[in-house]
Amino acid sequence: MGNRRDLTQGSIMRCLVTIAVPIIGTQLMQMLYNLTDLFWLGRYGGAGSSLGADMVAASGTAGMFLWFANGLMMIGNLGASIGGSQALGRGDQEEARRYSQHAMLMAVCLGILTTVLYLGFRHPLIGFFQIQEQHVVEAAVTYLTIVALGIPFTYITSVAAGSFHAAGNSRTPFLINAAGLVGNMVLDPVLILTFDMGVAGAAIATIAAQILVSLLSLLALCHPKTRPLGSYRLRGFSLDWRKVRRIVVWSLPVCLETMFFSSLSMILSRFVSAYSVQAISVFKVGNQIESLSWLMSKAFSSAMTAFVGQNYGAGHPERIAKGHRSSTYVMLAWGVAITLLMLFAGQQVFYFILPNAEVAPLGAAYLKILAICQIPAMLEGVGAGTFQGSGNTMPSSLTSILCNLARVGLAYVMSLTPMGLYGLWLGITLGAVARGVLIYLFSCLSVRKMQRSLAAQG
Repeated sequence: MGNRRDLTQGSIMRCLVTIAVPIIGTQLMQMLYNLTDLFWLGRYGGAGSSLGADMVAASGTAGMFLWFANGLMMIGNLGASIGGSQALGRGDQEEARRYSQHAMLMAVCLGILTTVLYLGFRHPLIGFFQIQEQHVVEAAVTYLTIVALGIPFTYITSVAAGSFHAAGNSRTPFLINAAGLVGNMVLDPVLILTFDMGVAGAAIATIAAQILVSLLSLLALCHPKTRPLGSYRLRGFSLDWRKVRRIVVWSLPVCLETMFFSSLSMILSRFVSAYSVQAISVFKVGNQIESLSWLMSKAFSSAMTAFVGQNYGAGHPERIAKGHRSSTYVMLAWGVAITLLMLFAGQQVFYFILPNAEVAPLGAAYLKILAICQIPAMLEGVGAGTFQGSGNTMPSSLTSILCNLARVGLAYVMSLTPMGLYGLWLGITLGAVARGVLIYLFSCLSVRKMQRSLAAQG
């Protein structure tokens, strides 16, 4: 099949696993990007020093705005993956390529705009969290200033990955991201510790890896031996505003969902910062450990987007239903495994990343609370990918927005009880449970609707 895989034929589980495994590898590498920063920053200032935890809190605070920027990144990614997969399902490679080109142009413009805004407003953005320790505030501003320069490159990479995934080729993005991870792992200890640059070193290592990955992605997208959509040009194509509007319709609900989610997470982080800087570092490290769960969920969500997109375009409703069911079984198994890890080995994992004897017990308690929502988070990935593949992104995004809004209110109310910080975290977790369960149940109804609709179309 070369650089493109036909997902409308053959074993359904094999199709899903073939796409998902490299994406899982790519997502795990993204997690390792973040964990590498945390691992070395946690050791900044020497073993047991509070400075390491402070630097983790600083990078985590600034990192919230990168998460917010991922919302706009989804416009290019989904434009390429949904438009490309549905066009390829219909056998129209030229149409798939044009969707990818339009998504790339939109991503570059949005990436540059985001960088300019972050650089111009970096001080008030960090000031939102009202952190009392001035050296943490200064470190967070430094980190955000540097990593903001890498945002356009991550947007480009995201469109390239969406184009490859639409063609059923997730292996190439995996190999490219592996090269970036190696570069980041080499640079982090050298810049953070050897050159004593702290968070500035972590930020420089991150954007260096991002630039490398984006350049390799563009090369793979255009090179005759690796390109998934035929001859690919980054300029000289005629702009079709109908495609731009279509990309916006597909991606805007997911974009707003991601940005809304990250905004509410910032509010939650501000709640957490009222307790202590240590609580912020626990929140940051705990969420990175939880990424073992949601990165797997995101990987299968991407696989389902490509699988459902191609089969929706080809008019194969039964394959969509079977793919949804197969993904459910796999995600349930992984959710159980992560739940057990958090319950019984949480403190050991936490201490490995942040070797601070005072902070680790609090981190273990946070992971035990997070364990409650791991299985629903897995099912959410299956449901969201199903909606995205069909191009109907509104139901899952609207459900996510409403549940996340309720999540903040619940977390705030529970923080006022004698449970305090633990009540805050429990409210966050229960909101995630509701979101995952509802999105999955709605996706089951959507699959049945697709079966009826496609059957009626013959």
